[in-house]
Amino acid sequence: MDRLKALWFAFIVGNIYDIVLSFIAWRYHSIELNPILSSLTIDGYSSLLEALIGLKLIAISITYLILRGVKDYKVLILTIAVIGTMFIVTWDTLNFLAL
Repeated sequence: MDRLKALWFAFIVGNIYDIVLSFIAWRYHSIELNPILSSLTIDGYSSLLEALIGLKLIAISITYLILRGVKDYKVLILTIAVIGTMFIVTWDTLNFLAL
């Protein structure tokens, strides 16, 4: 597996983990750090899951469109996106475990 595919795999798995962790944290009334998600009116589990999946699909689509328009430095841009995703996932995990 080349580097670009491995980075895409890490990016997608990190986003899936963030969806699951945010869903569990919301279930136990943890404070959600996502400002977009905090501004939405969430009244149940299904609307929360729809919002989480929608936000992650938007993030993945924007990353894909940016990489599609760039001929060089795809690995560098995707590495930055993966580092950002892993930072957010680590931050959310530590925040949830600190409860």
